[in-house]
Amino acid sequence: MSKIDFETIERTCCACPSQWQGYLTDGRMFYARYRWGRLAVEFSNKPVKDVSELFDDCTIVYDSDDGDGFDGLMTDWKFYGILLKNNLLDANSITRVTIKYFSRFFGYLEDRAFARSLAKGIRRITKYGLFGDKADEDKNK
Repeated sequence: MSKIDFETIERTCCACPSQWQGYLTDGRMFYARYRWGRLAVEFSNKPVKDVSELFDDCTIVYDSDDGDGFDGLMTDWKFYGILLKNNLLDANSITRVTIKYFSRFFGYLEDRAFARSLAKGIRRITKYGLFGDKADEDKNK
């Protein structure tokens, strides 16, 4: 699968299970949920207006155990890192994405500056690995 052009990415749950949803540039919607240590990402097969419509006709593009069986909390960084690692997200295109995220103090925010900062972090993940493991490999060579 080629990299996806995301238009919006919104974290819809800050507790367990961690969840994200949003739109792709072609009008299709995506939904991702991390529960019981398993991350699943689904895309609607046609443009939809609401997440409830997505489940009528969707494709699972990623489904994997990414934690232990009791885990349901995933950071945004790890979520984006998994998308990047599995060739679903392009670090260069994320600067065009409107990231919607929840702030304890201000409620939901839409911020392109945050997206630019996130892109820098993702480029770092690309270079050094999600947990710095690529840097460790380079040292061992």
